[in-house]
Amino acid sequence: MSKRLKISLILTTVVAVALFALSIGLTAAVWAGLGGNTGVAPQSPVSDWNTWAKYFECEQITDTTAAVTKYSGTNLGDVVIPAQIGKYKITAVRNTVFADSTLKAVPVTLRIPPSITSIENNAFSGLSNLQSVVFGYSESETAACTVGEFAFSGCTQLKIVKVEGSRNVSFSSNAFFACPNFSGI
Repeated sequence: MSKRLKISLILTTVVAVALFALSIGLTAAVWAGLGGNTGVAPQSPVSDWNTWAKYFECEQITDTTAAVTKYSGTNLGDVVIPAQIGKYKITAVRNTVFADSTLKAVPVTLRIPPSITSIENNAFSGLSNLQSVVFGYSESETAACTVGEFAFSGCTQLKIVKVEGSRNVSFSSNAFFACPNFSGI
């Protein structure tokens, strides 16, 4: 074996070991951070939609309503879209909400409050570890929800979408495009 090939093999091994150690360190940091106030979203009861408000940004739609535009927390289980942020009732989900999110790297169940009436095209696309979605129901929130084109496209681990109670949710024909494990609503 030539000297150049030996050096190349040693460098490749060193880089691989360093990447492995880094991935273990990041995983440990996430797990260690679960106990403190480190931006990790809470494991709160689903009925407490507003506990999650501090992990979302929104933009005003009307004087009283807004759309969620960005999620900044991390989680290893449930992620709950808030029903209200500040004085605004959350009625829409923009397609940018999880664009930079760590939800792309951890298994998650997404819970959508009954206040949501519109989910934009591609809103949750590419969340490869999204495993289930639950559309919440409330007798005081009876508005229908429309889910846009390709809203869940590329969610390769998505298995089921649950619509609670008598909630009326309409999905575009391509909402679940490229979701090979999707078994239904």
